[in-house]
Amino acid sequence: NRLSFFSLQFSVPVSWAAASSDFYVYYPPSTRGYKSFLMIFTGLFTAFVFVNMIGVGLASGVASDPLWQEAYDTSSSALILAGYSGLNGFGKFCGVIVALGVIDNNCPGTYASTLGCQVLGRYPKMAPRWLWVCVIRAHLLCLRCRGPRDHLFLIFQNTLWRSWGIGSWFS
Repeated sequence: NRLSFFSLQFSVPVSWAAASSDFYVYYPPSTRGYKSFLMIFTGLFTAFVFVNMIGVGLASGVASDPLWQEAYDTSSSALILAGYSGLNGFGKFCGVIVALGVIDNNCPGTYASTLGCQVLGRYPKMAPRWLWVCVIRAHLLCLRCRGPRDHLFLIFQNTLWRSWGIGSWFS
């Protein structure tokens, strides 16, 4: 269990390693390596620790509170709202902020994935990145409109292994 947890925790920051050069290319050339490392490490560490602590709190609540368990069975959004329920109206406001934050957190990943589209060859590289963002977002919207989250999970289960396998052949 500890190795699985470590692997899960390690996979998130490592998955951003390939895209990090895309986000830090605008630093001045005079920026020292240790400063760049410290800025990146501090930003990622702070964000991951904060989100992990929220996750630990919500998971503990699911294990000990039947109302939270019922909310978890409904959806992850319902669980987050149940976690904020003690704050009354302000808790609902915090739930909206969390929902908007999820949307914001998808933007860098989508932008970074356009780099992956452009390295597929000469012709994909000719398309501007904003066009690739539109194509990827349209694709994700089509997947989301396909059905509820259980169906979306099955779609991802059935298609992601193919993309990972194909991606390894391309690289």
